[in-house]
Amino acid sequence: MKLKIGQSIPNFSYDTPYTKDRDYLKSIEGKKAVLLFLRYYGCMICQLDLMEIQRNIREFNRRNIDIKVVLQSSREKMKENLRKEPLDYEIICDPQGELYEKFSIGVEKNRIKLGSGNTLRKMQRARKAGLKHGECEGNELQLPAIFIVDESSKIVYLHYAENIADIPEAKDILNMI
Repeated sequence: MKLKIGQSIPNFSYDTPYTKDRDYLKSIEGKKAVLLFLRYYGCMICQLDLMEIQRNIREFNRRNIDIKVVLQSSREKMKENLRKEPLDYEIICDPQGELYEKFSIGVEKNRIKLGSGNTLRKMQRARKAGLKHGECEGNELQLPAIFIVDESSKIVYLHYAENIADIPEAKDILNMI
């Protein structure tokens, strides 16, 4: 069942490329937080989103906003990717898609609809930034989602995407909080 604004965000245990079995609610205790579900590291659009978060991470930190990104990428693959391109925020590795299922984040069965909306424009921006599509991981038809919670872990904003590019940009996320 999809979550709703006003609900408490469910707790879960998660792995990063460097740690195992972290407690989500403990990790965000007393902070506003963004939990962003993207697809996988090799996705060019996801790489663009990760890059834009990194560009804005100082502002997230200045405002004491915790941001974590869930990817379908494995811990091992993310360690390798982060060695080349370090990020100053946590990546949650969910290669089996268990968190996507827990949060009722769907997949799009229609490939045309998956790439609709502003996907082409976002792909062009990614190419212009020098990004290239990498290895596929997880479910290629996975849709993204975003959850923003307040200091008491109540959901104040959520969005289940309708296509792979249907997620607010980092600067827009900051404007929402």
